[in-house]
Amino acid sequence: MKKKAVASIVSLFVLFLVATFFTSLVSAPLPELPTPIYIRNDGSVEPATAPLQRIGSTYTFTGKINNTIEVQSSNILIDGNGFVLTKPAVNTEGLMMPIGWLPGVHVVDISNITITNIAFEGCITGVTVENASSITISQNTIRETTSGIVVLSSSEINIIGNNITLPNQSFATGIHFLPSNPRCNRPFSYYDQGK
Repeated sequence: MKKKAVASIVSLFVLFLVATFFTSLVSAPLPELPTPIYIRNDGSVEPATAPLQRIGSTYTFTGKINNTIEVQSSNILIDGNGFVLTKPAVNTEGLMMPIGWLPGVHVVDISNITITNIAFEGCITGVTVENASSITISQNTIRETTSGIVVLSSSEINIIGNNITLPNQSFATGIHFLPSNPRCNRPFSYYDQGK
């Protein structure tokens, strides 16, 4: 009887240690991120010193970008002009990060956006699209990202001619569609003429 009681106590203690370990992994805080580059809903770029040149509704890279671009304006084209976009210098080693976190380009709640000719390198996610429609992601090179393109609750998403190269990680994905949000009743429309 004593052996069973001791075994039960040891089993409970081991379960407690395992649960504590996994809880610490999941609840570990993400590092504070630098302020992203914004394309505001009025079309302005913030900060004004960002290497983006605006001509009408086209935003063209004029140099390498080490930051996330948060797109808040509809009806625009973002042309990377072949320049590299990388994540800001944030140490994420050993963290369990949510999918879509720290994207190169982040598109939320807008429509009619084209993202083209950007060389994404080392971002956690190249492009993240949330609750958006009529989005074209074309002719980009996406290297060494955990997720190349992440699409959440969006419709009319055209992913055309991108070159996605993933690191040697079992959990890395090229294109990741997440389930529809109840706020969005439009189905996905996925069209790929990729390489």
